[in-house]
This record gives sequence, C-alpha cells and structure tokens, in this order.
Amino acid sequence: MKGNIDSIDCKLLACLQEDARLSFRALGRRVGLSQPAVADRVRRLEEAGVLTGYRGQIDRAAAGLPITAFLRVRCTTDKFKAVQRLAHDLPAVLECHHVTGEDCFLVKVTADAMPGLEATIERFREHGETVSSVVLSTVAENKPIALYAAAVP
Repeated sequence: MKGNIDSIDCKLLACLQEDARLSFRALGRRVGLSQPAVADRVRRLEEAGVLTGYRGQIDRAAAGLPITAFLRVRCTTDKFKAVQRLAHDLPAVLECHHVTGEDCFLVKVTADAMPGLEATIERFREHGETVSSVVLSTVAENKPIALYAAAVP
C-alpha cells in the first residue's frame, strides 16, 4: 500500500486526523470524491494498516491528571521484559519507546499529583535506573502526521 498512497489518500488522512468523526459524505466533499469512493479508500487504508484507529483526545489536566513527566529507564537485559510489561500494564504510562543510547526506554507518564508520579517512578526503579523530567508546559503534542504523495515510497 505504501507505494499506492496518492494525493487524495493524503488529503483523506489529513481530514481524518483533524476530525475523525467526519462522515464519508463530508470527507467526499472535502476531497472531491463520492461517498462510496471515500468509503472504499478509507477501508483500503485501514486494511493496509496505514489508518490504525479513531479516538477522542482528552485534556489530561481537565480530566484530573495535570502532571506529565518523561522517565528515562536504563535496565539490564534480564529486566528488559519486566519493564516492557510494566509499561504496558500501568495506567499512568501514556507512551513507552525502546530507544538507542545510554537508556533503554523513554516513558511518558501522567499523574494526578506528585505522590502518584513518585509511585510510578518507584515501580520503574524496581527494574533499573531512572531519570525523570517533569513537563512544565507543552509546546506541541499529538500533531497530525503530514503525508505527501510524492514523499511516500
């Protein structure tokens, strides 16, 4: 599918990232296609794994989780799977990335208050060294992915 993403697919993906609740009819008006043609393209993008889901975005602070932090986790090989499981299982974990460099993982977490953040950090410390950074403000988050048909191999 990568080679088959054209400019209309790129426009459809941009529209869906802006508002995933748009109907096929509304999408069609925005990209110049009929409702059935849009439905077929969206289905193909889903089947190809390009379009992986639809979700609502939640303001964490408004929902009672005003603290965001990043944890750098360094662990030994025998603790690697345990850290992966913990990241998957803890509700406070928003993202977890296996990374290159001195650390093994970069983990984005949220908390309602400092004691909650401390408890999350302690859970990761059971498996390795951690360095934490609390977010003071967010400049950019959940930005749409800009695709250009010519740039997609």
